[in-house]
Amino acid sequence: MSEAPVNTRSDEQIACLMIHLDNHNLLLPNVSVAEVIQFIQPRPLQERPSWFLGIIEWRGLNVPLVSYEGIIDESQNKPSLNRNTRIAICNNVSGQEELPFFAMVIQGIPKLLKVKTEDLKHDENQDDLSRVEEMAVATTLGRATIPDVEYLETLIIRAL
Repeated sequence: MSEAPVNTRSDEQIACLMIHLDNHNLLLPNVSVAEVIQFIQPRPLQERPSWFLGIIEWRGLNVPLVSYEGIIDESQNKPSLNRNTRIAICNNVSGQEELPFFAMVIQGIPKLLKVKTEDLKHDENQDDLSRVEEMAVATTLGRATIPDVEYLETLIIRAL
């Protein structure tokens, strides 16, 4: 029995979400975001990093809520709260059982963007990336960074 060939078509597109933060855009695969919900006030936990905003309840689960921008720059640990503030519930990608989901404060509704790998152009400002940012890219919707989600999950687990 022969194996099916691996699909390596160059015209294959990946559904992504452009997620707006206060001063930053993230580009994530669509499948990594479970749901976007209205902002709810988290239950704070004592003695956590300033970017760790607390715990929210989502679908009967306790989910840690973080400020992605606060991880990048501690002076931005408190995201602005306005009528556009939402929470993105993200799926675990690292397979670590103690963190099935985590949540990030975002601004507005993410925009769906279909991209081909060759359409993502490396942004020239790669030097200013933090450890949690894997790559800066230019898209049709503007500049964004692709986060290192596995590292982000490791930070959240350590803070729990």
